[in-house]
Amino acid sequence: MRKHPFTYLFIFLSLVTSSFSFADEIASKHHICIACHTHNAKSVFPGPQLGGLPADYIYQQLDNFKHGLRGDDAETEMMKNIVLGLTDKQARGLSEWASDHEVKQVFDVNKASDTVGFKVYEEKCLDCHNSVIGRFMTDSPRLEGLNSGYILKQLALFKSGSRTVAEPSKHQTKMISVIKSLTDEEFLSLTTFIQQAGQ
Repeated sequence: MRKHPFTYLFIFLSLVTSSFSFADEIASKHHICIACHTHNAKSVFPGPQLGGLPADYIYQQLDNFKHGLRGDDAETEMMKNIVLGLTDKQARGLSEWASDHEVKQVFDVNKASDTVGFKVYEEKCLDCHNSVIGRFMTDSPRLEGLNSGYILKQLALFKSGSRTVAEPSKHQTKMISVIKSLTDEEFLSLTTFIQQAGQ
């Protein structure tokens, strides 16, 4: 039976309306992210810039927050509560939106390239965080847009075992194994290097 032309028009308009509705739905939540995730955020809990990070990586972190795998302090609890209020579709939409933001460099390894910690960075961090192939294989974020305070906090969480991943795999858990392999001296050198590179 042949469908009436108005049937196709109705389907088309329904799809367009649905698309606009979802876009508005996502837009209404932008301010929640922007409040903390910009380089000059004035929030009590300034978060890392999200621009330039892969949308899939951002989505994975939202999922990790949702499952309580990113620590247990007040900042993490706030993020967890925000994520619990999102549908999976909204979380993916916000991840794609955030990934497209411009990012300002706030971490520069060249500022601390003459430190002992830089050698630790070269040996333990550079291949995953500063290589296209490394980032692709391990889903590691670029560090340029992450402030030193945030990076240091994540190192501490990984070291203590408070931060992990929802679906452990060889590559997803590499950060944990690398941190745990550092001697106390290497860890101290690395944290000093990160502090200087972020100044």
